[in-house]
Amino acid sequence: MVALFGLGGEGILRTFDQDAEAEKVIGRASNLGVTYFDSARAYAGSESYYGRYFQANRAVFDHVVLASKSGARNARDARQDLDATLASLEVETIDLWQLHDVRTDGDLNEISAPGGALEAFLEAKQLGRVRHIGVTGHYDSAILLKAVETLPVESVLLPVNVLEGGARGFISTVIPAARRRGMAVVGMKAFGKGTLLASALGLTTTDLLRYALAQDVDTVIVGCHNEGEVTENVRIASLEAPMDKSEQMALVNRTRKLVPFLAHYRADCLSSLMT
Repeated sequence: MVALFGLGGEGILRTFDQDAEAEKVIGRASNLGVTYFDSARAYAGSESYYGRYFQANRAVFDHVVLASKSGARNARDARQDLDATLASLEVETIDLWQLHDVRTDGDLNEISAPGGALEAFLEAKQLGRVRHIGVTGHYDSAILLKAVETLPVESVLLPVNVLEGGARGFISTVIPAARRRGMAVVGMKAFGKGTLLASALGLTTTDLLRYALAQDVDTVIVGCHNEGEVTENVRIASLEAPMDKSEQMALVNRTRKLVPFLAHYRADCLSSLMT
């Protein structure tokens, strides 16, 4: 079981040489009961930050889920990524290893072909180097739906935010498909990579995270820059009253005009969102 709020691998963790600040963020999360910790080969020093923290705090290590990702599309590169991930995390096994950022049919074909990354993922699970395998994506819900329905994966990481509630199908199609297959569902981008908070609509972290947590998810990950952000996100996830359907629909309707500017949460959309 994992807590409703999980620590994302972005924020302070997607840096190098910020060991003291990264340790504070991981430590605060762990002390507040966070049990899901996200990282990726692509996320700068995130894996190494975790490795150092949990090696120094072995008492909590057995009670957390460590997750990472590989963007490799062939088996050779995926194996190299896993070797690097295990070395950085300073472990022999990780709980969840994910096929990262699947965007196109070409990605799926490469991953699934003989010699594709899926071969290395299944091999790693068979050898006990990873406990579970998953897939992630945030660009095209139809592609991620196909991945969920065809790949032998056990979890999906996908966008779960108020804009997705009115567009693109991640919440309406991918999550139900994953549940039909008995998969775990991890939400991300609750704040739209910050663009929703920067909009002119006065949206708050409480509004947005409560919405994400009200969906059919096992946990929602958020990258944090400091201990205060961790504390606030845990507070919101601990609220006793979940956001009901009427509140959710009101928020979806309130933000519907932002959907055309979604653009995969690119920072250069901020000027459009602010008007």
